Amino acid sequence: MRGLSADSSGTLFRSLDLLVLCHICRALIIICIILSFFKSILVLVGMKCTKIEGSELANARVTFAGGMNYLIGGMCSVIAFSYYGNKIRKYVAYIYI
Repeated sequence: MRGLSADSSGTLFRSLDLLVLCHICRALIIICIILSFFKSILVLVGMKCTKIEGSELANARVTFAGGMNYLIGGMCSVIAFSYYGNKIRKYVAYIYI
């Protein structure tokens, strides 16, 4: 029974599974924060008022890269929150049903 814990209702669960879940969600949120930081920098550099090599195409590409970082970071956070929330919902439903 090593690695198993009991909750207040007496059911056993693997504490390692909960740790892995927390680490996965934490990693996804950290990735989201890092990508959002780079997104802000890229979008500020890609604005029309800044000139990179004097080309509108270069500004558009930098802004597009910032937008892609925004989408990927948002998807990381949605996946992390949905996965964690679903695990909590299943755990609570298991206890009370």
